Amino acid sequence: MIFTTLLIIHITSGSLALLGALGVASTKIFDVRHKWHLNAGRLFFSGMTLVFVTTLPMTLIKPNLFLFLIGIFSFYLAWTGWRKALNRSGVPCNQDFAAAIIMGVTGLVMVGWGGWSTQSGDGNGITLMVFGASVAGSHFKNFASSEKGRLKGNPESGPISFPGWPPLLQPLLHFWL
Repeated sequence: MIFTTLLIIHITSGSLALLGALGVASTKIFDVRHKWHLNAGRLFFSGMTLVFVTTLPMTLIKPNLFLFLIGIFSFYLAWTGWRKALNRSGVPCNQDFAAAIIMGVTGLVMVGWGGWSTQSGDGNGITLMVFGASVAGSHFKNFASSEKGRLKGNPESGPISFPGWPPLLQPLLHFWL
């Protein structure tokens, strides 16, 4: 009963996050007022936060490390976007450093668990390795750049980038994800 309730909240929150993401994207495509973008962003972040909050107890009730790691990964990307929207100066604070370290370590765990899962015949392992490698690499790089006093959302130090991939392909990879 508890799991079913959490699942309903999880799905509803995910749907709200999707609507918010579509709203954010449409405000950029159609160049509408900034207020609409802010409201759609708030809806997206609120939905993603509820998705994450419900993921934690759901993965405790029915253990699933894959979904737990993807939940952390997904929320971190939403959280960094929210932080960058709030922190206009780009100067990182302690929570930014802590989150970057936690996500870097989570990315390494995703790579390790993904490799082990792939060897065991689980196709989800490849997903974990790709997401884990991309986020760990970009976040350790982001952490190093923050030592220089900046933490800005440019394509090379954003919440997720694909080191070694041509910059022209970066938006296509983001769209695919």
